[in-house]
Amino acid sequence: GMPSLELTEIDCDSPVFEPGDRVEVQLASRNNGPVDVTGTLILMILGETGELVRVFEEEFSEVAPGVSWNLSATLDTSEYDDRAYLALGYAEYEGGRTAPMSCVFAREGSGTLLFDDFEDDVADGWKTPSNWAVVEEDDSLALAGREHSFAVLETGENWADYVLRFRAKLMHGRAHLCFRFTFDGPRYLISWGEEDLRMHLTEAQHFEDLAHLASGTGVYDLGVWHEVEIRAEGFSIQVYVDGILEIEHEDADPILSGTIAFEPLDDSLLYIDDVEVLALPSP
Repeated sequence: GMPSLELTEIDCDSPVFEPGDRVEVQLASRNNGPVDVTGTLILMILGETGELVRVFEEEFSEVAPGVSWNLSATLDTSEYDDRAYLALGYAEYEGGRTAPMSCVFAREGSGTLLFDDFEDDVADGWKTPSNWAVVEEDDSLALAGREHSFAVLETGENWADYVLRFRAKLMHGRAHLCFRFTFDGPRYLISWGEEDLRMHLTEAQHFEDLAHLASGTGVYDLGVWHEVEIRAEGFSIQVYVDGILEIEHEDADPILSGTIAFEPLDDSLLYIDDVEVLALPSP
């Protein structure tokens, strides 16, 4: 058989820290294949603009099927000056590379607008119809939406410049990942679906008034968790997927504020988890 490995968890023990605190990050993996596996666990710490702050690596050799292997990292935040950091982990092994997982830790008073991992088993603060629910998915709780419907954050209608991070897994169909969103008015959306598996940046003034702005080149498979980061700052929009800059666009007539939302379309199933919004400072 072929070697196979999956990440099972990443955890930052202190989502909010004060300078000088120690933050523990745990990255866990499991051999989910039929043969022994050898490789390296990799944990990258990224600042709020995406710069690499530190890398941790843990090699493993001939881990048996069903056995877990973990990487533990202790971060001394006394010299961490950014408002928020992303811990992004993945593994490389003989058979390939795992999908990444991430967690966020932010400095106290840093401008964190939202963090929701749905582990309280409710979708408090979200407007959701009956075809949305918090469900167990891959040993964690996530927000799941079926058919054409919206999950809209109840706050944030006046948010302007911000970074939106979340994990998304589209099982089938097509979904819109929305930001600077007004329910009955303008919004930006990332369109992603099974027709071509690429990410497309679109602007909508109304429900049926869609204008294509830009497309990425990467192909992102269905049925797999993907890390998405959207940075909206003034005229500028950047979209990262699994740590790669997929879309960079300057909008001459931008939508300047609005909240966030997720929209599976007809015959679709979308999972969302670990939603984080960070305010960007005014210029």
